[in-house]
Amino acid sequence: MEKDTLREETNEYKKYLLDIKEKLKEINSENNSNKIAIGDIVSGELLTFSYIDDSIISRENIRFKLVNESINYNMNPITEVQINSPLGRGVIDKLIGDSCQYSINGVTFMFLIKNVVKTSELEESFTRS
Repeated sequence: MEKDTLREETNEYKKYLLDIKEKLKEINSENNSNKIAIGDIVSGELLTFSYIDDSIISRENIRFKLVNESINYNMNPITEVQINSPLGRGVIDKLIGDSCQYSINGVTFMFLIKNVVKTSELEESFTRS
């Protein structure tokens, strides 16, 4: 009975994510320059799925900067994700509303991209001030 409830909740959440994904894709449909690139700051929701029954075991909103290689030295308040990591490979060239899925040690993760701040936008805002 409990597994059925978890499965139903997981299916409802997947439908919810698909709906959000479609709405966000509409926003980006005209402009391919919004593809995620190195240096961009990406926000979204990371889902972790059970390797036993594929139910969602955790949901977390995360934000990170996509980098070629990490040089953070704990001075930058934002987490850095390297391009060669599973998450980095999954988000490169994607758009808001896209998702990527990857597995590590049998555990499946899905990341839904909700927002992207382009490095060029940040540079422009600094030069304007």
